[in-house]
This record gives sequence, structure tokens and C-alpha cells, in this order.
Amino acid sequence: MHYRFLLFILLLNLNCTKGFNDRSKTSNDDHQFENTVYRVLDLYNAKNQESLNLYVNQDLKLYFLFKRGAHDNLSIQDSIEFNHPIPEYLPYEKLSFHKSLQSIII
Repeated sequence: MHYRFLLFILLLNLNCTKGFNDRSKTSNDDHQFENTVYRVLDLYNAKNQESLNLYVNQDLKLYFLFKRGAHDNLSIQDSIEFNHPIPEYLPYEKLSFHKSLQSIII
């Protein structure tokens, strides 16, 4: 579960920075990214897959890395579906978080 969530946040980060011409960090960019992360976490907890899938970059897609037995498995998906978790034996759990990225609890 930890890897799946962290990979999702990484892809969100790539998608949020896709359109920026100037890669320099500003306070406004940090604030916008933080608001986007909290919005995604809220959508995830509400299991609102239609709105959540709007944040998925269609060129990069979603990558799920998980273990089934001794081997690592990789699944590439166009969208997230709460009724069909990847892997199927590990449902999407609700996240508990505070308004600080250091305090995300899975």
C-alpha cells in the first residue's frame, strides 16, 4: 500500500509540473502543489474516481508496483477504479492525514 500511494503522488507531481515553462521554485508554486495534493487525498478518501482520474496524466498513466509471491509485478493503468483494486487482494484503504505532508498516516 505504501508503494502504491507514493507512486501515485510521484505521478501527480509529474503531472502538476508538466505545463510549467519556468522550472524555478516559487512560493506560489509550492502552495499550488500542496493544495493539489490535499485535493487528491480528499478525492481518494471520498472514493471519487471520476474526479480523481482527472489528475492522471494520460501520457504517463498510473504504475502499480506490488509483490505477488517472490516476484515484483508491475501494472500500468489508465485510471484508478476503487471497485477493482490493483492488486485485487489489497483494497484501497482510507487515508488519515493532517494539513502537513510530514504527517500522512497510511
